[in-house]
Amino acid sequence: EWAHQLLRYDAAEERRQAWRRIARRERLAPAVHETIYRRLDALCRHFDDHPLAKRSRQAERRWDEFVFHYHLGDGWVVRGRVDRLTVQAGKGLLLDFKTHPIPPEAVPSLAKVYRTQLAIYAAAVREQGIRDLEAYLFFLFPARAWKLEEEALNDATLQAEVAHLRHELERLH
Repeated sequence: EWAHQLLRYDAAEERRQAWRRIARRERLAPAVHETIYRRLDALCRHFDDHPLAKRSRQAERRWDEFVFHYHLGDGWVVRGRVDRLTVQAGKGLLLDFKTHPIPPEAVPSLAKVYRTQLAIYAAAVREQGIRDLEAYLFFLFPARAWKLEEEALNDATLQAEVAHLRHELERLH
């Protein structure tokens, strides 16, 4: 998605140049691509103005679109991509951006829908050795962060989430 691609860039001019490359690749008409860029840039600025953006920019290490393969067991593998992962002083920060517009009051209920996804992302990151971790969903519109509760990050809870997901996959298969 275009918003995710632009969120890789912290500086406004880098973001603008990245958009020009995307617009050329997609063969967008100039009038169309300017309209789209204004909307995408506004979404990106929602994150830019948030304290989590500052934390992620100041990190010692940062990965945008961190790709992982997480083994659930019994041959099941989850392949995914964490939108942003940073490490500062040994502490990990995992961000999953949500780009669809929602009313602010819908954030808590929609966050529950994504809770298992975020827990699996956290388990995959912890498997890479980053044990001290905070995980957030960041809804770009309405610029709200939702933190995965600490309890969801402990090993027993993560194992329960994985077992539940594996059960659901086996039921559907």
